Amino acid sequence: MRPILFEAFGLGFASAPIFAGLAALLAYWRFQKFRPELGISDEDFWSLMACLALGVMVGSVGFYALAYGGGLASNLALARQASTITGGSFIGAWGGAILAAALFCAAKRRAFGPVADALGSAAPLGLVVMRFGCLLHACCHGRPTRLPCGIASTGAISVHPTQLYEAAGALSIFFVIERLVRPRLLAGELNPGDGLTASVGLYGALRFTVDFTRAGDPGLIAPLGLTLAQWMG
Repeated sequence: MRPILFEAFGLGFASAPIFAGLAALLAYWRFQKFRPELGISDEDFWSLMACLALGVMVGSVGFYALAYGGGLASNLALARQASTITGGSFIGAWGGAILAAALFCAAKRRAFGPVADALGSAAPLGLVVMRFGCLLHACCHGRPTRLPCGIASTGAISVHPTQLYEAAGALSIFFVIERLVRPRLLAGELNPGDGLTASVGLYGALRFTVDFTRAGDPGLIAPLGLTLAQWMG
């Protein structure tokens, strides 16, 4: 584990935010590949990127503050005490991005489906990189295990590498979208927007499965032994 990736000028740079930034750059690169299909101007493209960035940040932090930790009041108190953001949620980030894209398309009177399909491809690809940051930061960690795949945690305890499980699953989702769904979209066999639908559905199934091995914050609503992410999945 390496919560502080490196130090420079007397400052420590945390792993999770750095890898989140790299994930955003990878998602941006993926969106660039969709530009010819979107038929979008340079000005509108950068406006869309700004909307998505805002949606991701607000969705990630806002959903975490409301649904994880001790709830909104507790998270705000911790943020004031530590002068930093207490955490973020990928589900919130994705939801924020989808809402931002929908509002952008409504404002520009553009079809939402093609933009949604680009988001359905970019999001799981970005998640692959982001979960490596979580691994180094030691967040989203797994439950104790004796399986050979376990990784060292505190002391002699070995835990499931849930971050790597999710990274591998997200990469698989990306390839399913690119190799199976996207060709059918281009051939007109599927409707615009079906790429996002498939991507979200597959991620829901992934989180439902992975969270059985995950020991991180289950969320404020976690009845019947299932985490909040499992219920949403």
